[in-house]
Amino acid sequence: MTTGRKKSLTSNPAVLAASRSGVSSLVGSPGDGPRKSRVVSTKSGSVRRFSTRDDFVAWLIESERASSEEDLVGEPSAIWDEIFHSWVQQGATGCVFAQRRSKAPDQAQWLGIRMNSPPEQRELDGLQSLLEAASDPQAVLLTFPEALTLESVGELVSAFYEHPAWECEIVPRKEVESDGFHEVGIRWLLPQSKYRSEALGFGSFEEFPVTRQAPVTAMALRTHPPTVPEKDNRVHLAQMPYDDRESENPDMYWDRTRKLRSDLLNDSLEHAARARVTWRLPEQIVAAAGLIAA
Repeated sequence: MTTGRKKSLTSNPAVLAASRSGVSSLVGSPGDGPRKSRVVSTKSGSVRRFSTRDDFVAWLIESERASSEEDLVGEPSAIWDEIFHSWVQQGATGCVFAQRRSKAPDQAQWLGIRMNSPPEQRELDGLQSLLEAASDPQAVLLTFPEALTLESVGELVSAFYEHPAWECEIVPRKEVESDGFHEVGIRWLLPQSKYRSEALGFGSFEEFPVTRQAPVTAMALRTHPPTVPEKDNRVHLAQMPYDDRESENPDMYWDRTRKLRSDLLNDSLEHAARARVTWRLPEQIVAAAGLIAA
């Protein structure tokens, strides 16, 4: 039930598989796919529908590609990459660039890595080796299928926070009142470099902005220094190179992205959907991860 090329990582048991992603097995003719049970009321007054984790699981069981959700959770990277990219293809992130690339993530040079939750430090050492070697892929998708609660996401934050190759921080808010949550930013420190790669976080949680409510807990990040350096030594997904069509009129695609994102967010949790934010978590979970005083 998996597709794509996989690299065995038996010496690093928490990093179960690495693969180049493709969505061919999850994308069929119109009407052939998971239900879209998440209903989003947009700012423009329209209604958009997107597939949830339960929708994908039910569809894969009905199509006899899995016997249960437990069966799916134990699967290697490729199936979770496909689920994630299929969700992105529905336009759920509000990013037109991401939607276009999700149709052919192998051509867009996405590397998928499925991890345990939470990873042990020695397993993050194995991840470090993979990221350092990722000179070809334009972006890396880390999936955590076992992270099914906000508490488990907090455990991920704690694990990355304790590893020397990563930094975790509270992303400051501007003119947003306290609501019992903090926005956490996870950064990968590019080796022998001043750059910090900002991880974009996702998960199947109503507490997240609608554009981050993916069917699997995940982080997406780049491993390349920017072609044109930005202030604060930032590295982020918006620095991915344009394809030929986008290069002809990049402003059009950025305008469409801004409009779609604003329409989906509908003035809700916009501060938590910024590129600097990985996950929005309750204060007590952030405290347990060690980022703020308990």
